[in-house]
Amino acid sequence: LDAHQPTLKFNETMPWKSWKDVPEPDAVPVPLRRGFFLEIFAGTGHLTMAMRTAGVPCLPPIEKEKEKGAGWFEQSDVFESLPKIHGWIDAGLIHMIHFGTECMMGQPLPM
Repeated sequence: LDAHQPTLKFNETMPWKSWKDVPEPDAVPVPLRRGFFLEIFAGTGHLTMAMRTAGVPCLPPIEKEKEKGAGWFEQSDVFESLPKIHGWIDAGLIHMIHFGTECMMGQPLPM
């Protein structure tokens, strides 16, 4: 299998659409026990969308204050999700995490 070949179809890459639906690690069905990608402080969630397009299994992106155009995932607070995230990491189910940085599109960077 080519390492760049998608492993999943797009509609299979995000089994849960919101963090309230993400189960505790011990309740994850065996076929889904693979390495997931998680984007925290996601903004519009474009990186999660790109990972899904590449066939990577993803958890719902986390963003408390979604930007316009990010209607495809449900808003969530990282601090409310931390216990579940820690459990997923401890269980070895999260293999990649991206922590976004504050984005001020169209504005100069603060000096």
